[in-house]
Amino acid sequence: MALGTGALLAFSILLGWTISGPNGLLVAAAVIGVVILIGLVWAFQRDPTGTLLGFWIFQLFLVPASALVGYTSPLGESLRQGTDVITGALVVLVAWSLYSHRRFPGPLRYVVAGIGVGVCGLASSLVAHGGATVTAEGAWLGLKVWTLIAIALCIQWRPADVSRIFSVFRRVGICVALIGIVDYFTHGGVAAILHTNVLTNGVVTYRSDSISAIFATPGEYSLCMSLMFGVTLASYATMRQRRDLAAALLFAVAVAFSFRLKGALSIGAAMAVVTMCKSRRRRGNFAGLVALFVILGAGLVTFEGNVISRQFNTYTAGASDANARGLLYQASEKIAVQHFPFGVGFGRFGSFASSQPYSTVYDQYGLSGVWGLSRPHPQFISDTSWPSVLGETGAVGLLCFFGGIMALGCAAYARFRRGPIDREPITLALLCAIAVLLVDSLGAPSLFDWFAATTIALLSGPALSGWAEAATKDRPRSL
Repeated sequence: MALGTGALLAFSILLGWTISGPNGLLVAAAVIGVVILIGLVWAFQRDPTGTLLGFWIFQLFLVPASALVGYTSPLGESLRQGTDVITGALVVLVAWSLYSHRRFPGPLRYVVAGIGVGVCGLASSLVAHGGATVTAEGAWLGLKVWTLIAIALCIQWRPADVSRIFSVFRRVGICVALIGIVDYFTHGGVAAILHTNVLTNGVVTYRSDSISAIFATPGEYSLCMSLMFGVTLASYATMRQRRDLAAALLFAVAVAFSFRLKGALSIGAAMAVVTMCKSRRRRGNFAGLVALFVILGAGLVTFEGNVISRQFNTYTAGASDANARGLLYQASEKIAVQHFPFGVGFGRFGSFASSQPYSTVYDQYGLSGVWGLSRPHPQFISDTSWPSVLGETGAVGLLCFFGGIMALGCAAYARFRRGPIDREPITLALLCAIAVLLVDSLGAPSLFDWFAATTIALLSGPALSGWAEAATKDRPRSL
């Protein structure tokens, strides 16, 4: 106890001394980062699944933390890069754990598609003589979901971890939903206090008909609440606990208050999955579940009908952001044909890395003169998912990426229908989350979103891996 108190006192003195220097905040951030990494190693050795859940929670509150210290400041940018550092550390820790315990990796066949995407992007980068830095950044962004899934598959999961995942998702999700609802009724008061309504270009993004709350954009809030709706709905459909039903209804209300067309469609996709996947453990009251979906869908359409119609007309009429998104889709198709089969390489089209530095591919396809895609105004360059996959990794990379996501879904469905009965809740939750991700990715960079990727990984691990008890019984003595 005395040793811990002394260490805390020494750390406080060191932190105070560094802040008082000329580059105090940056040095303090570095010191805090080192402490976090040390804590990460300690936590992973004690509880790998809890560490991954903690990483999921960390991502939720990363935007307000960086906004409070200055979203565009060096310290704010350093904080947001913490996800990259922690993910890299988790890769090293998982590899070391496998080696030190002489244990085989998990079912990594589910990330073979990600390896295929990586090969396509790297091959096209070599052909196009893409810069090493741009290629590395683009590859890291494009493969984050597969990296996190691989980490989760290599962790030893136990039956108790499933209930822990549902509990953490539900409780944290309720807090985020309530914060968002308060933000709505205070006309952006929460976002104003946390400074999350200001993006990197300094423009206030809050509008009276949307919620950003602890996120940088209303779309991110909608995606978060849609994922939480899908997970809790799956839990309720298989276990019929009223707290799950109440949480799912709250998340649906939160999605409705975000006034996003993608959110409404995501809720519909999750309800469709649950309707088609009938639980073996809860065969009764299916008609009641369908009736609930009809009422919920009718309420959502009634509440959001005008907004949905307006957004649909906006996309079809060619407004600035919708037009930019459509042009990205069109250009990616041309790139896939002209640069068949591997595209133009990582970090060169449709991704954040392609805007810093600005890729010459946009000049070649006449996009550099479009507002939102131009050099001075590149806000919409990373506004989608699939054009980036198709443009950077080509037709083969697109096939690998989409095929890999569908393979995850098929494996989860097979486990749901024929696997152990205790896997039903987590496998159905994975199916709902994949449905939400696919719907949202049509008009947002969801495939490259840290929170969405970590959510899919957290569900994939226990859904597709063997339980730790079964793994330890037949554990090989050596690699």
